[in-house]
Amino acid sequence: MMYAPRSGGVKRYLHQKREWLIKRRPDIAHTLVVPGATTGLAAPGVVSVAATRLPFGDGYRMPASTTKWETVLRMLEPDIIEAGDMFVPGHAALDAGEVLGVPVVGFCHT
Repeated sequence: MMYAPRSGGVKRYLHQKREWLIKRRPDIAHTLVVPGATTGLAAPGVVSVAATRLPFGDGYRMPASTTKWETVLRMLEPDIIEAGDMFVPGHAALDAGEVLGVPVVGFCHT
């Protein structure tokens, strides 16, 4: 997943989208689920899922557990899930969406 402490485009897109929603659509609760050192609330509206740090990866982490990601998504009980990664987080989003009965949409950053 292209999200790290010093990452660029994807992280910027996600945070700017969140800020836009906070200002213009306060009726929508938007939560980011991102890889981190531990699983839990990382900041207001940001939940991290424990992922292994990539060696020489400048802070990037590799999500490896579909179960961890799906569990977090199911606990959040979203009305819609947007996945920006076609690997572990994307598969977890599809699984959680099926269980919760909510739509799942995706984007791929190249």
